Amino acid sequence: MTTTPLEDTHDPVADFRPLARLALSEAEDHWVEPLARLYEAASRGIGHLPARELLDGCPLECLPTHLIAIEAGQALLPRTAAAWRVVRAHVAQAHAQTVLAVDDDAVRAALDRILPPRRETDADARIIFDNTQQRLAAAALVDARVGVLTGGPGTGKTTSAATLLALRAALDDDLQSADIRVCAPTGKAANRLRGALAQAAGCLQLTHRERHLLLELRPLTIHRLLGWQPVPPEDGGPWRHHADHPLSTRLVLLDEGSMADVELMSALVQALPDTAALLILGDRDQLDSVEAGGVLAELVARGSAGTMPQERRERLRIRIGADRDDENTLVPTVAPAERIVSGALAGRGACRSPNAWQNADLDAASPAGGPLPGLTFCLTYSYRAKDAPWILELASLIRPDSEVTAARIMACLDAHDDARLQRLNRRGDLETLCVERWRRLAAASEGWRLNHLPGNDHLQHLLATFQLLAGTNRQVAAANARGRRILARDPEAYAADEQILIHGTPLMIEVNAPALDLANGDLGLALGTEPGQPAHIAVFPGLDEVLPLARLPRYRAAFAITIHKSQGSEWQEVAIDLGDHASPLLDRNLFYTAVTRAARRVVLYCSDEALEATVAS
Repeated sequence: MTTTPLEDTHDPVADFRPLARLALSEAEDHWVEPLARLYEAASRGIGHLPARELLDGCPLECLPTHLIAIEAGQALLPRTAAAWRVVRAHVAQAHAQTVLAVDDDAVRAALDRILPPRRETDADARIIFDNTQQRLAAAALVDARVGVLTGGPGTGKTTSAATLLALRAALDDDLQSADIRVCAPTGKAANRLRGALAQAAGCLQLTHRERHLLLELRPLTIHRLLGWQPVPPEDGGPWRHHADHPLSTRLVLLDEGSMADVELMSALVQALPDTAALLILGDRDQLDSVEAGGVLAELVARGSAGTMPQERRERLRIRIGADRDDENTLVPTVAPAERIVSGALAGRGACRSPNAWQNADLDAASPAGGPLPGLTFCLTYSYRAKDAPWILELASLIRPDSEVTAARIMACLDAHDDARLQRLNRRGDLETLCVERWRRLAAASEGWRLNHLPGNDHLQHLLATFQLLAGTNRQVAAANARGRRILARDPEAYAADEQILIHGTPLMIEVNAPALDLANGDLGLALGTEPGQPAHIAVFPGLDEVLPLARLPRYRAAFAITIHKSQGSEWQEVAIDLGDHASPLLDRNLFYTAVTRAARRVVLYCSDEALEATVAS
């Protein structure tokens, strides 16, 4: 797992200058450099650059508007600008509308049954959990045509969404599971969402019909939902569902909203029927989409700004029971409720990401538009705070909007018992830890065979015990090579072929395979005839069928995976390898995502230089 310094001095913009020259005429040579820089930024998922800086010295009256768009002081590719206009127009129009005519007292009665008020305190009477925010979000968005539910790890976003869906079913006798489409940007996230909704259904007080509705939902990727096909736009592609052929749905639930780029979000909102609702879940502090994005960040910023109208606040008071004064009432007074609705995220740097919305002034005259109070609801009480508050403490220090220094982060790590948070100073210590965990995994699975397979719960628990997360594919490859050597009885015999997995090796699928019910990022376990020998089958949590390795789509060993691939997953213990040297690939978003994959323990290996550079990004 040895890393080496990054010594790449190549100018990345140089790769895009030939493309810019091809797009421009000879008379437009002065636009080559700005256009190449814009192309290069887009290739990294950055949707815009400051127009004044990018176009300095260029004659703006001759701007090639078919290649460069200027909006709100930002330079964008025209297709990106067009996608933003579609998304913003849909949200602005939908925010003022409702999709149900509901009685506030009926909402309150159904909500009290489905998700009764609950508060937990510690020995010092401090509140460690309160589901008021979940109840408020469900009550507010149950009849909204568009809404955003955001929050950190373990705050119950899926439970809140399940509550909202059950509440809709309780208030609308005609609503069926076929009327609801559930989706996520990746197959892995979609598969995880199905289990999360089922788990949430088990925690709620539901009727048979409501529980059946939730369990019947089948999450898809956005691409599958919209019917992506290899057809160019001029021939009506690439989406089968669009404005002229909308989806047949009454409500779309989108999870992991931060991963949806602006063009994908534009395609989704264009495919919605006029009367359909859109609910977006996500943690705006996690990694953005690979392509130009920042949609969730913008919606969170606009939705948490401004003041909710008094009339709507009063209706919410009724819906969540804020007019009751008995001792069991867990709802806040009007002022805290208003803060939850319209100010919970104010001033928290929702636009720090390079992909994120940059119009911090919320100027209503700008293309981005102004505040949309009541669009966004934030969950802050975490279930994880009860069991592992040290994870949330560390996450709060490294979140993208934090200005906490590397020294303060190290102090936090040192202040906790190593069984909770630990920083390793030597790479050899990280290797020792990982080898011990990998051998433990192999030992737990050594008796499993084709004729003696693990139960689904046992397999899922084992795979969720430990994971090494790294910033680069190079680190992952090195860790996988070491893992294969550790488990193989004859390491040299299999060293040349990475596709040969040893019995007890975790593996990851790298492409979507709908026919096998597998998605990019799914984790499984390779099994053979005995420990130390090559595996020939793979088992996956939630998949009843045992699959020969020969039938699998592209896969690789998963002794380590990249932080990008970890998004949407959780393990009891996570080891994070930030490397020995500063890397432009590492930043606070990536670090935050890695830390919040852990439910109980975080082990961090990095040099002082790497940590300083990461938190400075």
